[in-house]
Amino acid sequence: YQRRVHGVDMVISHCNEDQTWIDKFAPRLAQISRLRILVYEKCAGKAGILSEKEEPYHIIRLGSPNVGYEGHTYLDYLIKTTNYADYTFFLQGHDPRVHMREPHVHLYDYFKCLITQPQKFLRNGLRYVSDERWEIFHRQQSCWENYYQEILGVPACPDLLGTLCCAAFVVTKERLAAVPRIVFERAMRFMNGTVTPFYIRNPTQPEHERAGQLFPKLKESGFWNMEQAGCKTPKGTKLGYCAGALARHKLEGVQIEHLWQVFLGDPYWLPPNWYPLYEPKNIRWHLSKNNNASTMIDSLKEKYFQSYDKRYHHIFTKIPLKLNMMTAHLRSATPPSVKC
Repeated sequence: YQRRVHGVDMVISHCNEDQTWIDKFAPRLAQISRLRILVYEKCAGKAGILSEKEEPYHIIRLGSPNVGYEGHTYLDYLIKTTNYADYTFFLQGHDPRVHMREPHVHLYDYFKCLITQPQKFLRNGLRYVSDERWEIFHRQQSCWENYYQEILGVPACPDLLGTLCCAAFVVTKERLAAVPRIVFERAMRFMNGTVTPFYIRNPTQPEHERAGQLFPKLKESGFWNMEQAGCKTPKGTKLGYCAGALARHKLEGVQIEHLWQVFLGDPYWLPPNWYPLYEPKNIRWHLSKNNNASTMIDSLKEKYFQSYDKRYHHIFTKIPLKLNMMTAHLRSATPPSVKC
């Protein structure tokens, strides 16, 4: 490769996390690429460009609504950007090694490998950076099937979704340009309140009904002032299911987190060794009470699981809980390598 031949954008969704990890790789990466880091400050309480500087690397800080987790950030960039960089990294605000199989890898070495040898490390222009864990979802778990169908404009969705955790990935310019923009625009409608969320259309819990009552007021305030709209988190209520969290599009953010590979053109079922020179350590299986857990687990455990606890088998097939998660170790065929 030639010096600074590649244009690289890093889109970071940030809310109060420590960001010293950026300085550990960015100055060196800026020496071999045209690096631009866009930090979307979701907890700043302001919109627009907050600051910009060129040295020692180009970093722009933008104010962004605190809605939809990282999904809103990624979609905002994808919709508003007309000319994508050669490589775009989509990252959460913390050090990405938190969700990497090899947490001790040097970020500069890792990112350098990805942009200088894409034929070796990317698959058709895409690779997940968050490669610690393989995850499987049943279509009825948290209604991700609704988002799949409405955003992609398809009449039905598969029974199982196989993906990687935590929505951190790198994509080439060509891969992004091949995605119809309408896909990103449909997804954003769930993130900014244009579309009424599924849990408000068909409420199944008291918290959903409460969120539906507050939704118009929250929408008027731009989802900033939940207290003013009368949205308070009841004491002892799990944050993920309180009315405030739901009305801030957190549930949509969680569902879209697991659909990025599909939006970007990969199959809905990714086997754990889908990306080159990579295989995760663990699997997390998300079950709903409608699953035939015994049949589905048995069908995959011999192929993929290295260790498996029979106690989980008993719990998941005998007790009709709304949601269960099982973590097991995967059979590892090839240790990952980032040497280039």
